[in-house]
Amino acid sequence: MTKHNRKSVWWRPRQCAFARRKELSRWLRTAPEEKQRRTLFTKSDMKYPVKIEKTGESWLVSFPDFPEALTEDSSYEGALDMAWHCLLSTFDLYFEDLKEIPAPSAPEPGQVEIKLPVGLQAQIMLLNAFILSGISKAELARRMSTHKQEVQRILSIKRKTKIDRVEQALNALGFEFQLGMQTKARAN
Repeated sequence: MTKHNRKSVWWRPRQCAFARRKELSRWLRTAPEEKQRRTLFTKSDMKYPVKIEKTGESWLVSFPDFPEALTEDSSYEGALDMAWHCLLSTFDLYFEDLKEIPAPSAPEPGQVEIKLPVGLQAQIMLLNAFILSGISKAELARRMSTHKQEVQRILSIKRKTKIDRVEQALNALGFEFQLGMQTKARAN
């Protein structure tokens, strides 16, 4: 449940134990002219490192950023394919539990990277922003002028969400969504 101060039209998130939430809370309480532009999520190209190693007859797949995610396959190519499905299943669990998804760590030598599609990256940013805000799904629905069920659909990776809808939700949470582009390095 949110608390409103009669003297201010700004919403104040409930007190949270995490330092980043407290920092966000202080930032949200300031007036618009006092707010400095702040970027909480700067990773424009999410690539999660994957460790694939041979163990006897199979290839074991693990993720440095998600120690609970493990899978294996009898071939290297199959293990790489299983890594993608395992990563999606892990994200699904994080979304169901409303648990913040960590930013990808830098890959170590010998690790491969799995690049996430832009739509999934946007949904992860939305999930993390929603968790940091500390508001309820009903409050987000009210801010978006929609129903709570629609917010539940937006906060699920089982359903494809249009990027415009993700942007609308991020705006309702006080964030500006930006896409970036750069030229690819040419192979000689």
